Amino acid sequence: MRDKYAYETASEMYMVAETAPFDNVAAQLIAEISGELRGNTLLEDDKIWNNLQKLEPYRKSQQVQEAISYWLSLINLRANNAKFEDAGIRTAYLEKDFDKVIERSRQALQVMPNNGMVTYAIRSNMALALMHQKKDLCAQLELEMVRKMSQAGKNPFFPALINLTVLYERLGKRAEAEALAKEVLEYAQKEEITVPIINFNRAWYMDLEYQNKKADKDFMAAPTLKEKVYNPKIDEIFDKIFDVTRSIKQSDAKKYQTFIKHIRSDYRLRSVFQIGLMGKLGFFDSWWRTLLGILVFIAACILYWIIFVGIKEMLINEMPSFLRVLSYIAAFLGFLFFIWIFLGTTYTGYLGIGLLIIMLIAGGLSSSKR
Repeated sequence: MRDKYAYETASEMYMVAETAPFDNVAAQLIAEISGELRGNTLLEDDKIWNNLQKLEPYRKSQQVQEAISYWLSLINLRANNAKFEDAGIRTAYLEKDFDKVIERSRQALQVMPNNGMVTYAIRSNMALALMHQKKDLCAQLELEMVRKMSQAGKNPFFPALINLTVLYERLGKRAEAEALAKEVLEYAQKEEITVPIINFNRAWYMDLEYQNKKADKDFMAAPTLKEKVYNPKIDEIFDKIFDVTRSIKQSDAKKYQTFIKHIRSDYRLRSVFQIGLMGKLGFFDSWWRTLLGILVFIAACILYWIIFVGIKEMLINEMPSFLRVLSYIAAFLGFLFFIWIFLGTTYTGYLGIGLLIIMLIAGGLSSSKR
């Protein structure tokens, strides 16, 4: 799913064309484009496309961004089943010949402007080629169109939405980028779809929030490093980041290696009482490691129980009844402490309540048999 020519570094992602303040020239270009779209001229037609190139320096202005919303309301492409040969689009893309990609894609879209997934893929790939050529205005329109058409069909096209998140960031629209990253992840989780870059994008913005919280006055006022690391105001945010990143499969982790290491190393800085031995040893880093950790925990519980039964047979059964009760309470509290050290604060309460219920039921059954 991840594009071969997606940006590899943040510095590359932020390399954009120069901008200019909005003026009468830009206003005239907007008016001409709006007139053509009202006349049902296709976006990729030369009459509109050439004006969009001229409007590129003004892309960040409020007037142009408002115009984009208006243009999208004018574009109402009916679905069609027109056929169009690949015409070398894929080959040009793999060869990184972005001029040819854009040229052939425009030709294709004038023949079949709305043919479902095929059209979405053409528009999304052309938008990325346009971004590489620092033509973000045309790229935004193409991606916004895919978003509008695919969501209308209740079938969001993830590659376009991922590219649109990056484009918003290039345009300085961080709030929109973050909101879209969150929206896409929530949809993917709801539909049980796994696309690592979706998790990565959402975690990246969550990490920005986490870092901002770490830098705020309350956090910096903490007297010790320990209080800074475990500040309760940011723990909840970080736990969510950790959950999002650990759902990225290990086979995909290399693509996001630096970020993943940063998240997991920060997580392990927490005390053993917070994350337990399992957290310290990295058992919570991924789902399969968590499963392995659960098996190890069950084995440790069985060992604990065997030792307890042995002591019970040798010592506890011979004690007076009140000492036996105290022994059982001590064993239960000792088991809670064992869970706490092994699993940390997060799971101890739940397991403790569950074990107490099981012990009460077992005690009741034992009494009824007598």
